[in-house]
Amino acid sequence: IFTGALVAVLVRSPVAWSRVCRFRGAVWGLGGLAAAGLAVLMSKQAGVGDPYLHFVLAVLYGVVVVLALMFAGRPPAAFFRNRVLVWLGLRSYGIYLFHQPVSSLVHNALNGNPVPSYGNEQEYVATLLALATLLIVSELSFRYFEAGFLRYGSRFRAGER
Repeated sequence: IFTGALVAVLVRSPVAWSRVCRFRGAVWGLGGLAAAGLAVLMSKQAGVGDPYLHFVLAVLYGVVVVLALMFAGRPPAAFFRNRVLVWLGLRSYGIYLFHQPVSSLVHNALNGNPVPSYGNEQEYVATLLALATLLIVSELSFRYFEAGFLRYGSRFRAGER
């Protein structure tokens, strides 16, 4: 959350954003450093909950967002306008909100264990079914719940009350 807030502040401050754009090489370098850190942590099998892994991922995602904003309207940013990524991005809150319960319910129903594991083919099938179910639930949540809030919120501009 902090990384997203920091990027939002940088983008909304003309002075800060011009400095970020001026030091584009440093942004790329920070992204490369974060990617290298991620490779090291993954080689050491850092897992969910590892604070270093989460920190490095937050930095890496922040750099990707900053670069996408820097190149907005130019060919490198076309990747981020991909329909699939836009669809996933709009439903990301629902995906975040529902992924654990959906996964636990599907795995428990098919394997008798709410914790996913990958020891056999049936567990992989359960994971794929959980993913499909999650995308459907997230779509329904977006369409019938979140979209209304987004329409309401779009009536206001940032900084206005």
